[in-house]
Amino acid sequence: MSEAQDAQVDAELAMRRGHLSWDAGHVEESLELFRPAGKLYEQAGSPAGVAHAAVSEAWAMPQLGHREEAAQRAREVLGVPHTDPA
Repeated sequence: MSEAQDAQVDAELAMRRGHLSWDAGHVEESLELFRPAGKLYEQAGSPAGVAHAAVSEAWAMPQLGHREEAAQRAREVLGVPHTDPA
């Protein structure tokens, strides 16, 4: 497997773990998983994954009282391409 493929797999695992943590009521833990997932998606060359991770971050932040940071992160997502290269 290539480094990009490894990063993609690691990102997807982090996102899944983040959503499971969210479901278990551990919002802070989920946020700590969504953030590195975005960096891993970036390493993998997956703009859609980067956007998905950023949206997940923005979704978790208000739950922790970080409304301004969430709004800023959501605005940043608008500048991220949402399709992966063919």
